[in-house]
Amino acid sequence: MRRRTESLSTGYTATITSKGPFTLPQALCLKLGIKRGDKVAMEVVNGHTIVVQPLKPVPAGKKAA
Repeated sequence: MRRRTESLSTGYTATITSKGPFTLPQALCLKLGIKRGDKVAMEVVNGHTIVVQPLKPVPAGKKAA
């Protein structure tokens, strides 16, 4: 029997593997400008929402803010 899942208005879903990782959907990566090898920051908001934000590399010679 398949488990019923709630759908968010964004339409983006991912499945957690047995070891914990998940893959961001390609459409979401395109929307955020995330490419293979890029780093992202994740934060839990309000105890149940995961916010994903792309981390952009700091150009050589500049200090991170």
